[in-house]
Amino acid sequence: MRTWERGSGETLACGTGACAVAFAYSLSSAAMHESVTIELLGGQLEMRFIEQHREHEHEATQRRRIHMTGEAQIVFSGSVRVSTHQLDQYAALGTRLRSMHALALS
Repeated sequence: MRTWERGSGETLACGTGACAVAFAYSLSSAAMHESVTIELLGGQLEMRFIEQHREHEHEATQRRRIHMTGEAQIVFSGSVRVSTHQLDQYAALGTRLRSMHALALS
């Protein structure tokens, strides 16, 4: 699999893209395997399919999760300066988002 990121060019890897490729593969009739290896420029990712059967009230659902494993390497490092005012704004936003999430679950 190869990934092109707008503004950056070709990338070494993309976990999200690799999951999408594995999921599309799992939907094919030939995909009766428990795992698949995705080849990327930066190395290999092993994608394992995990079937989950859930029952909730009067409804049963079947889910397929993908667990991704592979090597990781630092390819960039940097730093950013954030003012105390900005940190306070992010903290307030996080509090509001958690409150909204709690309301949505209730």
